[in-house]
Amino acid sequence: MLWGFLANQVLRAVRVCNGGQLKMMYYRRSCPSVHFIARNITWSNVAANPSLAAKLLRLHYHDCFVRGCDASILLDSTQNSTAEKAALPNRSLSGYDVIDEIKTKLEEECPGVVSCADIVALAARDAVSFQIDYLIKIVLTMFTDFMLIRVRLNNFTGHGDTDPSLNPDYAATLRTICPLPLNPNTTVDMDPDQSSLSFDSHYFKALNQKKGLFVSDAALLTDPNSAQIAQVLQNGPIFLARFAYSVKKMGGVGILSEGDGEVRQNCRVVNV
Repeated sequence: MLWGFLANQVLRAVRVCNGGQLKMMYYRRSCPSVHFIARNITWSNVAANPSLAAKLLRLHYHDCFVRGCDASILLDSTQNSTAEKAALPNRSLSGYDVIDEIKTKLEEECPGVVSCADIVALAARDAVSFQIDYLIKIVLTMFTDFMLIRVRLNNFTGHGDTDPSLNPDYAATLRTICPLPLNPNTTVDMDPDQSSLSFDSHYFKALNQKKGLFVSDAALLTDPNSAQIAQVLQNGPIFLARFAYSVKKMGGVGILSEGDGEVRQNCRVVNV
Protein backbone atom coordinates (compact mmCIF):
# COMPACT_ATOMS: atom_id res chain seq x y z
CA MET A 1 0.00 0.00 0.00
CA LEU A 2 1.16 3.52 -0.78
CA TRP A 3 0.39 4.54 2.81
CA GLY A 4 3.11 2.21 4.05
CA PHE A 5 5.57 3.63 1.54
CA LEU A 6 4.88 7.21 2.57
CA ALA A 7 4.87 6.32 6.24
CA ASN A 8 8.30 4.73 6.03
CA GLN A 9 9.80 7.43 3.85
CA VAL A 10 8.34 10.59 5.36
CA LEU A 11 8.60 9.68 9.04
CA ARG A 12 11.35 11.61 10.82
CA ALA A 13 10.35 10.95 14.43
CA VAL A 14 13.29 9.87 16.02
CA ARG A 15 16.52 11.11 17.11
CA VAL A 16 19.56 9.46 18.61
CA CYS A 17 22.75 10.70 20.21
CA ASN A 18 25.20 10.14 17.38
CA GLY A 19 25.38 13.58 15.79
CA GLY A 20 21.69 14.28 15.59
CA GLN A 21 20.94 11.43 13.22
CA LEU A 22 17.41 10.08 12.84
CA LYS A 23 16.32 6.56 13.69
CA MET A 24 13.26 4.65 12.55
CA MET A 25 10.93 3.26 15.21
CA TYR A 26 12.64 5.25 17.96
CA TYR A 27 9.60 4.98 20.24
CA ARG A 28 9.13 1.24 19.77
CA ARG A 29 9.91 0.51 23.43
CA SER A 30 9.34 3.82 25.20
CA CYS A 31 5.93 4.54 23.63
CA PRO A 32 4.80 1.73 21.31
CA SER A 33 1.35 3.24 20.78
CA VAL A 34 2.67 6.55 19.41
CA HIS A 35 1.98 5.79 15.74
CA PHE A 36 -1.47 4.39 16.41
CA ILE A 37 -2.48 7.40 18.53
CA ALA A 38 -1.10 10.00 16.13
CA ARG A 39 -2.65 8.31 13.09
CA ASN A 40 -6.10 7.84 14.62
CA ILE A 41 -6.36 11.39 15.91
CA THR A 42 -5.03 12.90 12.69
CA TRP A 43 -7.25 10.80 10.43
CA SER A 44 -10.29 11.54 12.57
CA ASN A 45 -9.70 15.28 12.33
CA VAL A 46 -8.91 15.24 8.61
CA ALA A 47 -12.02 13.15 7.95
CA ALA A 48 -14.11 15.82 9.67
CA ASN A 49 -12.24 18.71 8.03
CA PRO A 50 -10.33 17.68 4.87
CA SER A 51 -8.61 21.06 4.59
CA LEU A 52 -6.55 20.12 7.66
CA ALA A 53 -4.43 17.76 5.57
CA ALA A 54 -2.63 20.52 3.70
CA LYS A 55 -2.54 22.70 6.84
CA LEU A 56 -0.74 20.09 8.92
CA LEU A 57 1.80 19.50 6.17
CA ARG A 58 2.35 23.26 5.93
CA LEU A 59 2.78 23.48 9.71
CA HIS A 60 5.60 20.94 9.52
CA TYR A 61 7.23 22.89 6.70
CA HIS A 62 7.10 26.22 8.54
CA ASP A 63 8.50 24.66 11.69
CA CYS A 64 11.49 23.10 9.94
CA PHE A 65 12.42 26.10 7.82
CA VAL A 66 12.50 28.74 10.54
CA ARG A 67 14.77 27.38 13.27
CA GLY A 68 14.91 23.73 12.32
CA CYS A 69 12.47 20.97 13.25
CA ASP A 70 12.14 21.88 16.93
CA ALA A 71 8.39 22.57 17.27
CA SER A 72 9.16 26.21 18.08
CA ILE A 73 6.28 27.10 15.73
CA LEU A 74 3.89 25.74 18.38
CA LEU A 75 4.98 28.06 21.20
CA ASP A 76 2.59 30.82 22.23
CA SER A 77 3.79 34.37 22.81
CA THR A 78 4.54 35.40 26.38
CA GLN A 79 4.83 38.76 28.07
CA ASN A 80 8.56 38.80 27.39
CA SER A 81 8.74 36.98 24.07
CA THR A 82 6.94 37.15 20.73
CA ALA A 83 6.42 33.67 19.30
CA GLU A 84 7.21 32.51 15.76
CA LYS A 85 3.52 31.88 15.14
CA ALA A 86 2.89 35.62 15.58
CA ALA A 87 5.18 36.51 12.64
CA LEU A 88 3.31 37.70 9.56
CA PRO A 89 4.10 34.67 7.32
CA ASN A 90 2.91 32.32 10.09
CA ARG A 91 -0.33 33.99 11.09
CA SER A 92 -2.31 31.96 8.58
CA LEU A 93 -1.05 28.65 9.97
CA SER A 94 -3.50 26.35 11.69
CA GLY A 95 -3.82 22.78 12.88
CA TYR A 96 -2.47 23.52 16.35
CA ASP A 97 -5.50 21.93 17.99
CA VAL A 98 -4.72 18.60 16.35
CA ILE A 99 -1.18 18.71 17.72
CA ASP A 100 -2.57 19.54 21.16
CA GLU A 101 -4.97 16.61 21.00
CA ILE A 102 -2.24 14.16 20.05
CA LYS A 103 0.10 15.51 22.72
CA THR A 104 -2.56 15.28 25.44
CA LYS A 105 -3.25 11.64 24.60
CA LEU A 106 0.42 10.75 24.41
CA GLU A 107 1.10 12.39 27.76
CA GLU A 108 -1.57 10.11 29.22
CA GLU A 109 -0.01 7.03 27.63
CA CYS A 110 3.70 7.89 27.73
CA PRO A 111 4.32 10.99 29.87
CA GLY A 112 7.42 12.99 29.03
CA VAL A 113 8.50 10.75 26.16
CA VAL A 114 7.33 11.94 22.72
CA SER A 115 8.65 15.31 21.59
CA CYS A 116 6.42 17.98 20.11
CA ALA A 117 8.65 18.15 17.03
CA ASP A 118 8.01 14.48 16.34
CA ILE A 119 4.28 14.95 16.83
CA VAL A 120 4.28 17.69 14.17
CA ALA A 121 6.10 15.33 11.79
CA LEU A 122 3.77 12.42 12.57
CA ALA A 123 0.68 14.59 12.03
CA ALA A 124 2.04 15.78 8.68
CA ARG A 125 2.79 12.20 7.64
CA ASP A 126 -0.62 10.90 8.64
CA ALA A 127 -2.43 13.86 7.11
CA VAL A 128 -0.80 13.10 3.76
CA SER A 129 -1.51 9.40 4.05
CA PHE A 130 -5.15 9.72 5.08
CA GLN A 131 -7.09 6.99 3.27
CA ILE A 132 -10.54 7.36 1.76
CA ASP A 133 -11.90 4.27 -0.02
CA TYR A 134 -8.36 2.79 0.06
CA LEU A 135 -6.94 5.72 -1.88
CA ILE A 136 -4.47 8.21 -0.46
CA LYS A 137 -6.14 11.61 -0.26
CA ILE A 138 -5.06 15.11 0.69
CA VAL A 139 -6.51 18.53 0.10
CA LEU A 140 -4.13 20.79 -1.81
CA THR A 141 -6.63 23.63 -1.96
CA MET A 142 -4.92 26.81 -0.87
CA PHE A 143 -6.55 30.15 -0.18
CA THR A 144 -5.18 32.63 -2.65
CA ASP A 145 -4.02 36.17 -2.19
CA PHE A 146 -6.32 37.92 -4.64
CA MET A 147 -3.96 40.87 -4.96
CA LEU A 148 -1.57 38.47 -6.68
CA ILE A 149 -3.95 36.86 -9.17
CA ARG A 150 -5.88 40.07 -9.76
CA VAL A 151 -2.75 41.63 -11.25
CA ARG A 152 -2.11 38.58 -13.43
CA LEU A 153 -5.65 38.63 -14.76
CA ASN A 154 -6.45 42.28 -15.14
CA ASN A 155 -3.43 44.57 -14.99
CA PHE A 156 -0.22 42.65 -15.53
CA THR A 157 1.82 45.45 -17.13
CA GLY A 158 -0.32 48.30 -15.85
CA HIS A 159 -2.39 48.53 -19.02
CA GLY A 160 -5.34 46.30 -18.15
CA ASP A 161 -3.80 43.21 -19.75
CA THR A 162 -3.38 39.55 -18.75
CA ASP A 163 -0.10 37.81 -18.00
CA PRO A 164 0.91 36.29 -21.36
CA SER A 165 2.47 33.28 -19.60
CA LEU A 166 -1.00 32.23 -18.41
CA ASN A 167 -3.01 29.80 -20.52
CA PRO A 168 -5.73 31.97 -22.18
CA ASP A 169 -8.54 29.49 -21.51
CA TYR A 170 -7.48 29.16 -17.88
CA ALA A 171 -7.29 32.93 -17.55
CA ALA A 172 -10.85 33.21 -18.87
CA THR A 173 -12.01 30.62 -16.33
CA LEU A 174 -10.31 32.50 -13.50
CA ARG A 175 -12.02 35.73 -14.54
CA THR A 176 -15.41 34.04 -14.21
CA ILE A 177 -14.49 32.88 -10.71
CA CYS A 178 -12.99 36.22 -9.74
CA PRO A 179 -14.94 38.95 -11.54
CA LEU A 180 -14.29 42.59 -10.75
CA PRO A 181 -14.76 43.92 -8.17
CA LEU A 182 -13.11 41.04 -6.36
CA ASN A 183 -14.79 39.41 -3.39
CA PRO A 184 -12.05 38.71 -0.78
CA ASN A 185 -14.06 35.74 0.53
CA THR A 186 -13.81 33.87 -2.77
CA THR A 187 -11.33 31.00 -2.89
CA VAL A 188 -9.57 29.55 -5.91
CA ASP A 189 -8.28 26.01 -6.26
CA MET A 190 -4.59 25.78 -7.12
CA ASP A 191 -5.37 22.64 -9.12
CA PRO A 192 -7.53 23.46 -12.18
CA ASP A 193 -8.09 19.76 -12.99
CA GLN A 194 -10.64 19.16 -10.24
CA SER A 195 -8.35 16.87 -8.27
CA SER A 196 -7.86 18.89 -5.11
CA LEU A 197 -8.94 15.96 -2.96
CA SER A 198 -6.26 13.73 -4.48
CA PHE A 199 -2.60 13.74 -3.52
CA ASP A 200 -1.13 13.44 -6.99
CA SER A 201 1.08 15.03 -9.64
CA HIS A 202 -1.70 17.01 -11.33
CA TYR A 203 -0.22 20.33 -10.21
CA PHE A 204 2.83 19.72 -12.39
CA LYS A 205 0.72 18.59 -15.32
CA ALA A 206 -1.28 21.81 -15.06
CA LEU A 207 1.89 23.86 -14.64
CA ASN A 208 3.29 22.51 -17.90
CA GLN A 209 0.02 23.51 -19.56
CA LYS A 210 0.69 27.08 -18.34
CA LYS A 211 -2.05 26.84 -15.74
CA GLY A 212 0.03 27.75 -12.70
CA LEU A 213 -2.06 30.05 -10.53
CA PHE A 214 0.69 32.35 -9.28
CA VAL A 215 3.51 34.22 -10.98
CA SER A 216 5.91 32.14 -8.89
CA ASP A 217 4.41 29.02 -10.51
CA ALA A 218 4.90 30.33 -14.02
CA ALA A 219 8.46 31.34 -13.13
CA LEU A 220 9.37 27.68 -12.65
CA LEU A 221 9.10 27.21 -16.41
CA THR A 222 11.44 30.10 -17.21
CA ASP A 223 14.52 28.42 -15.75
CA PRO A 224 15.85 25.35 -17.60
CA ASN A 225 16.65 23.44 -14.42
CA SER A 226 13.32 23.99 -12.67
CA ALA A 227 11.44 23.48 -15.95
CA GLN A 228 13.08 20.07 -16.34
CA ILE A 229 12.11 19.15 -12.79
CA ALA A 230 8.52 20.23 -13.46
CA GLN A 231 8.48 17.98 -16.51
CA VAL A 232 9.79 14.96 -14.58
CA LEU A 233 7.36 15.43 -11.67
CA GLN A 234 4.36 15.04 -13.96
CA ASN A 235 4.98 11.32 -13.56
CA GLY A 236 2.89 10.16 -10.60
CA PRO A 237 5.19 7.47 -9.12
CA ILE A 238 8.25 9.70 -9.54
CA PHE A 239 6.44 12.60 -7.85
CA LEU A 240 5.45 10.46 -4.85
CA ALA A 241 8.97 9.11 -4.44
CA ARG A 242 10.57 12.56 -4.74
CA PHE A 243 8.00 14.06 -2.38
CA ALA A 244 8.65 11.42 0.26
CA TYR A 245 12.40 11.92 -0.04
CA SER A 246 12.16 15.70 0.17
CA VAL A 247 9.94 15.67 3.27
CA LYS A 248 12.20 13.12 4.92
CA LYS A 249 15.18 15.35 4.17
CA MET A 250 13.34 18.44 5.41
CA GLY A 251 12.56 16.63 8.65
CA GLY A 252 16.27 16.47 9.43
CA VAL A 253 16.82 20.23 9.33
CA GLY A 254 18.26 21.48 12.62
CA ILE A 255 17.09 18.52 14.69
CA LEU A 256 17.96 18.17 18.36
CA SER A 257 19.49 14.92 19.55
CA GLU A 258 19.01 13.29 22.93
CA GLY A 259 20.09 15.53 25.77
CA ASP A 260 19.39 18.70 23.78
CA GLY A 261 16.22 20.70 24.25
CA GLU A 262 13.31 19.21 26.17
CA VAL A 263 10.21 17.09 25.69
CA ARG A 264 7.48 19.62 26.52
CA GLN A 265 4.49 18.55 28.56
CA ASN A 266 2.43 21.13 26.66
CA CYS A 267 3.59 21.94 23.14
CA ARG A 268 2.51 25.57 23.47
CA VAL A 269 4.79 26.45 26.39
CA VAL A 270 8.25 25.49 27.62
CA ASN A 271 8.40 23.33 30.73
CA VAL A 272 8.54 25.16 34.04
